Amino acid sequence: LVQSIQRSRDMPLARFIYALGIPGVGEEVAKVLARHFRSFQALLEAEWSTLAADKEAVRKQNTALKRRGEPLLAVPLEGIGPELMESLQQFLHEPHNRGVIARLTDPEHGVRVLPEEAPPAATVSKSASGGAKTFVLTGTLSGLTRDEAKALIESKGHKVTSSVSAKTDYLVAGADAGSKLERARALGVEVIDEQQLKDLLDAS
Repeated sequence: LVQSIQRSRDMPLARFIYALGIPGVGEEVAKVLARHFRSFQALLEAEWSTLAADKEAVRKQNTALKRRGEPLLAVPLEGIGPELMESLQQFLHEPHNRGVIARLTDPEHGVRVLPEEAPPAATVSKSASGGAKTFVLTGTLSGLTRDEAKALIESKGHKVTSSVSAKTDYLVAGADAGSKLERARALGVEVIDEQQLKDLLDAS
């Protein structure tokens, strides 16, 4: 019984971030944060203004690289915009929340937040090799918000656009899909559902 209790204290980083109930942070966004920061202490110490500036700098570099037809750089925290960054900063720096977090992670009686393992080198090189796919989201997904789906796709090195074109690789269609679904069918774009999206990304 004691051993079982001790094992239950070990919690993966992404699950712990999600469990905090940070506004705007669902399961998939929590995974993006875990992959980026790798430890909860690094997340607590994050300089969000610097991260936002770095992200914008990479976007500008990618604009130039795209014009030259060169492989694009991985955008840090892709799918996490300024509003969500502000929400994270406010939540993680609020004194009451810091106190709750300190009690939750107390070394003697709290949970042990496990660090995120680095992704295999092969996965990183594959994402940076120019094999990115273009996705469009339409309709309402049952298990993911639009932002979470976007973050999940972009965390795998792919991109999400707002409109369907001949360059679109996949249309992810949820309930009440509208004109985008019709256009995708007219253009011969492959239409997949939420589960197919997850299976596809798990295999990439």
